[in-house]
Amino acid sequence: MRNWNYKQGNKRCRECYCFLSKKNWHKRQQQRGDLLCHDCYKAWLKDYHESNKETRLEKQRKYRRENNKHVNQLVRESRKGNPKVKLARSVYRLVLYEFGRRNLDGVWKYLPYTSPQLWEYLEATIPAGYTIQDWIDGTLQLDHIKERKDFTFNKPTDQGFQDCWAMSNLRLLPKHINAARPNKVKA
Repeated sequence: MRNWNYKQGNKRCRECYCFLSKKNWHKRQQQRGDLLCHDCYKAWLKDYHESNKETRLEKQRKYRRENNKHVNQLVRESRKGNPKVKLARSVYRLVLYEFGRRNLDGVWKYLPYTSPQLWEYLEATIPAGYTIQDWIDGTLQLDHIKERKDFTFNKPTDQGFQDCWAMSNLRLLPKHINAARPNKVKA
């Protein structure tokens, strides 16, 4: 069987037998010459992953165990200097503090906004003369305009919690100004 249509410069897929141009072939297939079009390769890959799920997961677990320090170092490096990661971790820690460090199964599901939405809002509250790098370095802090102690709530679904963590009640404030505010709740 011929796999090439030489007049048009196309290849024939070994699964669907269609002739397709080079742009319709999966990149890996172009390199290996397996002759599966993009759609057939995606279907094969999905089937492969489903039928070898346990084997793949065990390989991942084994790699993680054997290279734990290296993997953790890579994760730390990818998080360092990322203001969105810092924001997510700060909110997570503060919300856990409110509830005595009980496991909340991800705090974002209790908030009426997502992490990217909050970040976009907070970027607009950066005081003049400060940059995102100041947030990363710790010069700016996440601040509640109306203090957390002024709200009454026992669980994340209470209205007091929603009002406390509303975006309109949050801002970025320089550390020295935030610390000088009276009656701060120490987290």
